[in-house]
Amino acid sequence: LGENFQQIAVIDGIDNTEYNDLNINTIDHPFTYKIEFYNNADGERFLIGSPSFASSVFIDLVQQESAVKVRLRNNVPWTNYQYEYYRYDTVSDTYLLIGTTEEKSIIDDNATVGHEYCYYVKSYGRYSLPGYPEPLENLSQQVCKLSVDTIAPCKPEISVTSVCDSAYNLVRWSMPDSCNYDVETYTLYFTPFLDGEYQVLSTFGADATEYRHYPTDGMAGCYYINATDPYGNVSENSVVSCVDECSYYNLPNV
Repeated sequence: LGENFQQIAVIDGIDNTEYNDLNINTIDHPFTYKIEFYNNADGERFLIGSPSFASSVFIDLVQQESAVKVRLRNNVPWTNYQYEYYRYDTVSDTYLLIGTTEEKSIIDDNATVGHEYCYYVKSYGRYSLPGYPEPLENLSQQVCKLSVDTIAPCKPEISVTSVCDSAYNLVRWSMPDSCNYDVETYTLYFTPFLDGEYQVLSTFGADATEYRHYPTDGMAGCYYINATDPYGNVSENSVVSCVDECSYYNLPNV
C-alpha cells in the first residue's frame, strides 16, 4: 500500500479540500492517496511539500469452521484507535454493528453454512499532535462471502482384530473425543498384502462404528479408514492397521 502513484487530478485553490475518485474497483483493490502542494504563481511554480500518503480501509474475508473472519489492512500516517465491524441484516435490510475493537480482525461465529454474509468496517483515528480535527473516520468497501465448510473431520482411529474361529476380521473405528463431529460417511480401505494397492472395501453412515470382514483368500491384510463431512471435506487417513494369517493346530489325543 503506497507505491506506483499516478496523477488523477489537479485542483486549484487552497479552499478546495474534497475530491471524489469515481468509477474505481474498491471491492477487489485498496487505494492509496497522497497530495502535493504547489506554489502556482505565474512563473514561480514549485513544490511546497507533500504530506504522508494514506490508504483506504480494505477488508477481506476468511472462511473458518461455521464462522467468517473479517480482517482489514490500511496504511495511514495517523493512529486508528477503534474499528467498528458491521454485517448486513436481511431482516432489517441494513448493516448492523456486530463488534467494536482495537484489533484489525474479528471472527463472526454466527455464520450458517450455505448463507452469504456481507460486511464493512468503520475506522476511527487521530494524529498524535494537537490541532488536527478528530476523529478521522474512514469506511472500508462492502464485501460479501458465501459461508462454506472447508474444515475436514478429524482423523479416525482404527483397530482390527481377527476372529479366527469365525473366519472374519473385526474392524472398529471411532473419532477422538475432542473432535468436532460432523461426519456423514466413513470409507474403509483394504489390501491383502503388506505393500499392496488399497481398494475401497465399503462405505458406512455416520453412526457405524464396526464392520465384520470375511476375506476370501486368507485372513491377513491391512486396513485404513477416513471420514467425509456433508460438504465433501475428507479427513486424513487413519493409521494403517494390519492382521496376520490365522494359525491352526491339530492336537493329537494323548
